[in-house]
Amino acid sequence: MTGINLTSSFTEKGRRKKSIIDSSFFMITLLFLATVGGFFGERYYLKTLETTLGNLQSILMESSAQLSGDRIDRVANIENRITLLTEQKNDRIDFQPFWQSLERLVVPKVILTQYEYKVIDKKITITGTTDSLMSVAQQIVSFKSDVLLAGITVASIERDEDSGQFIFSFIVNL
Repeated sequence: MTGINLTSSFTEKGRRKKSIIDSSFFMITLLFLATVGGFFGERYYLKTLETTLGNLQSILMESSAQLSGDRIDRVANIENRITLLTEQKNDRIDFQPFWQSLERLVVPKVILTQYEYKVIDKKITITGTTDSLMSVAQQIVSFKSDVLLAGITVASIERDEDSGQFIFSFIVNL
């Protein structure tokens, strides 16, 4: 068996084993360092988070101490005002259809001179003038023909002695 070198094959097998052990040791060391780094990194993150939460808690305590007595009552008062305004907004009447109906229903000989809206009573007073009682009657019938003005009543009818005109006043209940 000439030409076979036994020592060289033995050393190659030893080197292979040594390189596998070296890489395993390197991987284990790397995994251990990653685990230790993750553990201490998590501890550091939790510590900074607790510090931040402590700072926010102190700011919250200072702010709540400032909002005592009159200041907190003022905030509650503003909220009550907003609620009241919202409720009043919902109670308001849209006058656009009313004025359009009123314009459309005025008899030609009648001149409307005054409109008055009472919020508390929810009544509209309409005052006008005309030259005859027949025109006043036609105006009443014309107003009562509309749904919005169906609840109209006559408040007064007077005759002006100087001009001979009839001055009337109607009340519309809304």
